[in-house]
Amino acid sequence: MFKQFSKRIIFLSIVISFIVSAVVWEEVQASDFRFVSSPHGLNLRSKPGTKSKRILILPFSAKVKVLKSKGKTTFFAERYGKWVNVDYSGKRGWVFSGFLSNFNPEKIRHIAAEFYRSSNQKKWKSQYKKFLKGARKYASIFKFKDNKVKIVSILENFILMEVPDLDWESDGDIRMLNAVWQYDKKKAKCSEFFCQDVGPNGYVSINLLHLNKDRYPDLIVSEAYGCGTNYHLLLGTKNGPVKNEEKSISCDPADMIFYSQIPAKYQDTFGRCGKTRFSCPDYEKRELSLYEFDCSTNSFKKIRDISFKSLNIKD
Repeated sequence: MFKQFSKRIIFLSIVISFIVSAVVWEEVQASDFRFVSSPHGLNLRSKPGTKSKRILILPFSAKVKVLKSKGKTTFFAERYGKWVNVDYSGKRGWVFSGFLSNFNPEKIRHIAAEFYRSSNQKKWKSQYKKFLKGARKYASIFKFKDNKVKIVSILENFILMEVPDLDWESDGDIRMLNAVWQYDKKKAKCSEFFCQDVGPNGYVSINLLHLNKDRYPDLIVSEAYGCGTNYHLLLGTKNGPVKNEEKSISCDPADMIFYSQIPAKYQDTFGRCGKTRFSCPDYEKRELSLYEFDCSTNSFKKIRDISFKSLNIKD
């Protein structure tokens, strides 16, 4: 009698334990919130896939609850993810998870704005004030609003931004610099990862993308100076993109008039593997050298030379 009673107690305990575990798992799944990371918003669709009906456009940084997913992780729209079913203010539909982040982009924008307001003020006191007069006139570089920080793109845990800085060539105007920030999921913190200033006569452009076939985000940094343009390759690792000077490409200098003569199909494009292409002028040979990213060697490769004459380019 006692043994039968004990067995029933054990059986009930197992059932209750299973039910509690199921409830806890349900709660964990239900609290799986994400944020829209596409600056242009994200289509909420009736079914998985881009051909299904669009219900509405989710705004940038909108908070959604992930309910379930479908299929395996795939590479789509230059990023990894899968189709997930989400709830947004009572509206349910499907989105591609590659455009969702674990962090609120607007909070990251505020953190970045605070950082650059503070760093610009320190930079002013230590550098600019020696050369420029009138602190009030240039106060805009450390008194700008959060929306002056523009989020260009978000890929995995990296954020590409345009941030305010003082333009030395103007009379106190703000210029925008490219900067990359990294979100640390374990510490739930975000900090500047890469930002490069080439001075008053230079320009830096950063592209955040998946260059090769691994899951780590990569960077291509283009530096334009009076003496030429350099394309630097920073391949992703588990700790972030790493610069490799041996894989950089240096080009002869060219102004906007020259580049405006280059046919559209030879203009710079960026994407995975051979989708990344750029051109470099060679004035000595009077040729335009075309390069693309080679996934087999993880480096830039020259694919052909075209004469200026055949392209009707006047240097």
